[in-house]
Amino acid sequence: MFTLSVSQGVLAANSTNVLPTEQSLKADLANAQKMSEGEAKNRLLAELQTSIDLLQQIQAQQKINDALQTTLSHSESEIRKNNAEIQALKKQQETATSTDDNAQSQDYLQNSLTKLNDQLQDTQNALSTANAQLAGQSSISERAQAALTENVVRTQQINQQLANNDIGSILRKQYQIELQLIDLKNSYNQNLLKNNDQLSLLYQSRYDLLNLRLQIQQQNIIAIQEVINQKNLQQSQNQVEQAQQQQKTVQK
Repeated sequence: MFTLSVSQGVLAANSTNVLPTEQSLKADLANAQKMSEGEAKNRLLAELQTSIDLLQQIQAQQKINDALQTTLSHSESEIRKNNAEIQALKKQQETATSTDDNAQSQDYLQNSLTKLNDQLQDTQNALSTANAQLAGQSSISERAQAALTENVVRTQQINQQLANNDIGSILRKQYQIELQLIDLKNSYNQNLLKNNDQLSLLYQSRYDLLNLRLQIQQQNIIAIQEVINQKNLQQSQNQVEQAQQQQKTVQK
């Protein structure tokens, strides 16, 4: 019967109270695959795979935490920037004229219309994201508090298991990994609760800016399309007049 060696991963982690790495756990998992079939092997494989999954969740949660912290650290400057751009766009709306469009060629106007439609699509997508963020923020307190409460219960359950000296070293490390994941989740949700108002202001400023930008783009598209239509109509009228003039010339 094959005996699994875990000294490189879990046991080493036990001696230093440091969590095992994903690489060491995968090595232990590969060794466990060589064991004789049976309940002990299946249990060991499940524990190791769960630990690997938890480590991957820790990495993902850390990225989420870092992203939130980055958002918060830049939130004040972004809010000021968004509000300043809103004021600039409003002033631009007040002074906008269509005289420049009338002086442009058909090709130029058509190219401008294509670019504006592309920009409009991008703005609509960004506005949809901003709207989702703003809508989600309205219930963030309840969701974050519920997650924290759930994590308290789970932490108590894990600590009860860790108090049992009969559990194996691999399962013990699995619980310790899960506790670290819970700690990261708690930090994230506490950060959300603490900065709820700031995030609401940020998401509102994003929404307001994008919504105004969308309105202006729609207005510009309508204005350019009207100029194009007028030019097309004028061109058609000119062609009709030329044809009539040529016909009169032939009749003479």
